[in-house]
Amino acid sequence: MGEPTADSGGTEDARPTGERDNGSRLAGAEGGPQPGRADTVPQPTGAEGGPQPAGADTGPQPAGAEGGSRPAGAESAPLRRTPQQARSRARLARVLQAAERVLIAEGVEALTTTRVAAEARVSVGSLYQYLPDRGAIIDALAAGYFARLEAVMDDLARDAATQRWEDPVGLLIDAYAGIYRTEHGFRALWFGSGLTERTRAADREHKRRMADGVRRVLLALGFGHDDEGLGRACHAAVLAADALAQEAFRRDADGDSALLDEAKIMLRGYLADITDRRQRPRRARP
Repeated sequence: MGEPTADSGGTEDARPTGERDNGSRLAGAEGGPQPGRADTVPQPTGAEGGPQPAGADTGPQPAGAEGGSRPAGAESAPLRRTPQQARSRARLARVLQAAERVLIAEGVEALTTTRVAAEARVSVGSLYQYLPDRGAIIDALAAGYFARLEAVMDDLARDAATQRWEDPVGLLIDAYAGIYRTEHGFRALWFGSGLTERTRAADREHKRRMADGVRRVLLALGFGHDDEGLGRACHAAVLAADALAQEAFRRDADGDSALLDEAKIMLRGYLADITDRRQRPRRARP
C-alpha cells in the first residue's frame, strides 16, 4: 500500500526518472534504516543540551537558566511580567518545572497558583508576578512544548537538505512518537480538559508551523513544487497525524504500535499521491 499508481490509461510515465522515484520514496521501505539518523529518534533536550532520559520530569527547560535566555514558552506565553535578570529567569524556569511535576502527578485541575507555588517553594506573590492564574500557567507550559516540537522539526528540515531518507513519513512519525513517549507533561496537558482558549488558538498556529516544517522537508527531499496546494496538503497531513498519534497514546502509554503503523501507511499513500499529482504537467484548459 502507499505506492502511487500509473495513469488509468496504462501509458508509461514519461517524466524523468528522478521525478518518477518520488512516489516510491514516500512509500518507503518498511523498517529500513535511515541514512544520517539510522537508529535515532530526535529527543527533546534539557537545559544543558543533553537528551532527557525516558520518564524525566524536569519540565520546560530554560536554554541555560543562568546564562540569560528566557525560559521555554516565556516569549509567547501571557506573562504578567517578563523576567530580566538571570536569577529571575532561573526562578521562573523552576516554577514551570514544578508546574509540570504537578501536572503529571495530579492533573490539569491541580495547577492552581497556590499548589504550584508550594511545589516550587516560592511565595504565591512571587509566582503571581509572572503567572497570575491557572490559565497563564497552562499557556506557559503549552508554549514550551510547542517550542520544543518545532525545534525538532527545524532540525529535521535541515537534515533533509543534506541526507537521503528512504522513508520520510516513517521517520517523521517515529520522531514525534518518541517525543510523546518522553514528554509526559505534554500528554497530561493534551489529554486533560483544562486547555484555555489561548492555548487552543496557539495550538492551531503551532500546527500550521509544523505543516510548514513538513513542507520544507518534502521540498528539501525533492518532492513536489512549492505552492499553495503543497502547503494545504502538508497541513492536512499534520492534522491527521496529530489525531492518530493522540489516539495511539490514549490507548497505550508507549503508543499503540499497530495504529502508528496504520498512520504511516495512510500518510505515505496520501503524500505520494499529492506529490505525484503536483509533478504532472498541468493540462491546458479547452
